[in-house]
Amino acid sequence: MKKKITSVVLALSVCSSLGSFASCKFDDGIEQIDTSKTQLYVQNFDGGFGSDWLWSLKEKYEKAHAEDVYEKGKKGVQIMLSNAKILAGDLEKNIMEASEEVFFTQNFDCLFDYIARDFLLDISDIVTEKLPGENRSIEDKMTEQQKDFLCVDYTNSGNGKYYAIPHYSVYTGIIYDIDLFENEGLYLLDDGTYSVPGAFNDGKYMASGRLSTGPDGKYETYDDGLPATYEEFFALCDYMVNKSITPFNWLGKGGDWYLSDVRLSMYADYEGIEQMSLNYNLNGTAKNLISVDENNNITKLPNTNITPQNAYELSMQAGQYYSIDFMSKIKTNTSYHNANKTGSMTYTHLQAQSDFLYSSYKKAPIAMLIDGAWWENEATDTFKAMEQFSLGKMDRRFGLMPFPKATQDKVGERFTVYDGKMAYGVIAKATPSYKHELAKDFLQFCYTDENLAEFSEMTNSFRDLDYTLTDAQISKLSSFGKSMYDIKVSKTMDIVYPLSDNVDFLSNMGTFTYGIDQTYTDGYVVNISTYLGKMSPADMIKAQKEYRISIWDNLNFSK
Repeated sequence: MKKKITSVVLALSVCSSLGSFASCKFDDGIEQIDTSKTQLYVQNFDGGFGSDWLWSLKEKYEKAHAEDVYEKGKKGVQIMLSNAKILAGDLEKNIMEASEEVFFTQNFDCLFDYIARDFLLDISDIVTEKLPGENRSIEDKMTEQQKDFLCVDYTNSGNGKYYAIPHYSVYTGIIYDIDLFENEGLYLLDDGTYSVPGAFNDGKYMASGRLSTGPDGKYETYDDGLPATYEEFFALCDYMVNKSITPFNWLGKGGDWYLSDVRLSMYADYEGIEQMSLNYNLNGTAKNLISVDENNNITKLPNTNITPQNAYELSMQAGQYYSIDFMSKIKTNTSYHNANKTGSMTYTHLQAQSDFLYSSYKKAPIAMLIDGAWWENEATDTFKAMEQFSLGKMDRRFGLMPFPKATQDKVGERFTVYDGKMAYGVIAKATPSYKHELAKDFLQFCYTDENLAEFSEMTNSFRDLDYTLTDAQISKLSSFGKSMYDIKVSKTMDIVYPLSDNVDFLSNMGTFTYGIDQTYTDGYVVNISTYLGKMSPADMIKAQKEYRISIWDNLNFSK
């Protein structure tokens, strides 16, 4: 097992909702407790991925263990599911007292605080041993970054231990309507013109001219014909407007956070995984630092050695500037979206998805949706309603758009996204000791290849681990699910996590995770996403650097 030497200062790691208690109501209206069986209580964050996948696993597990005895006088197990949208920071009391015992949750920035306070059960054995019927362990399915972060040695004993395992991938991006792009001629050709409307057959362009290479700079790949640069992207948006097509839709209620997540992914896409990860590793050479004058003239700065003490310099990474510039243009150009909806606090994610899906049918097409990898599962009810028009989930084609590059010289670099939701599976240490093995066995059961694949079949999304699907399983995915799977198995996309085993990162985690999306204006700290268009990108990153310098002396750095 990889070891991670940090220190007891992990207890100082920031928990965004520390001290906020929540209690959960089990689904007892659906299922009553069977006193002849042993109950295992499981809490699930019932967000975009829902709970159908977990209900299925519950039923399979209960059937497989129907004859097992966990308590004297009882036989079998009953998995009691509590499905509620409760973030990890609001589960302190539940975890501390084990009112639930197994947790699938997200926004777990409290993880190391909970470990240091001895709230979580050591699950190293089920993470490192080979899974039943497989030749790999859960650890084998994790990335090196995940292993470095999650294999914890917070007492400096020299023996790393696992207290959490990755759950699902939670990143936000630009979803585009493939059918609309084909039917309306929105793909770019090599000669700079647009494709002939409707001139496609089985995804192949049948008219004269060749589709452009797209952001990856290669022909005959999944992004052919998509805009390769910011310049091409905004030209396409203007072309859409001229054709009475609305380029974008997104939710209004909480929408700034969606814009923020996309912006952070575009930031990561510019920098790449190595340079973006400097914000968390706090050790390496920053190669993309810039200065910007009042006329928006950009000057590249010399390479700079980054340490925890000067990591505020990363405020001036070029990816920070370009991503703010890109998202500001989208948010402030009201011809690119319906500002009455995207700016309304009553316009929900479900309404935004429904409007996007119905738009072509209603002859008022919307080309792209800003949403997360989970969006299709969340929009299931809308898809079902549209089946009467033969426009259900399996009838439609959507894709995740690789981000265009800020400048031509970046074309050909890898597609990169940012996943900052920190979604993990854990077990409360306060779980009665006679149920420790049961809780660990059920958690491990959820991570077999078969059950990881079942999650994908049911949600058209993917758990945050390495696994493959059979042809039969792939056939059950929607077009969007298949495109996401192609990206996953082809390894054409990198994911940046705000994770690091650096002790100074862990001691000041809130500053290094939330800080990259905060700036300082009018005497207040504000999220960059809320100020898009209200400050120039140049002023925003300068203000962010000033803010971060102002708080640096108060950070807790190791000696």
